[in-house]
Amino acid sequence: MNDDLQNQIDQLHARLTELKALAYLQASDISALLALVAKLQKKIDPNHDDCDAVTEIFLQLRKELTYKQLTMLEDKNPALAAEIQLILDNTCTIFPL
Repeated sequence: MNDDLQNQIDQLHARLTELKALAYLQASDISALLALVAKLQKKIDPNHDDCDAVTEIFLQLRKELTYKQLTMLEDKNPALAAEIQLILDNTCTIFPL
């Protein structure tokens, strides 16, 4: 097989692995978000303005949820793990509660 062709196949395989990791993180993140929203609706009185407290709880739970997954991914692809961590850190500004 041509070396260039094998190189392209290897690059595509690596990218597919990265995309699978992203999809897994996003799926678990969505599940955690839905569970968190349900818990917060039960615990927080909607008549009080506790937005900052909710945001802090939300960020902490998200970080705890993804820490283990990111640690495993970081061993295989540090750049992708750093990119995902940045996205997670900015989530509250992108999707405020």
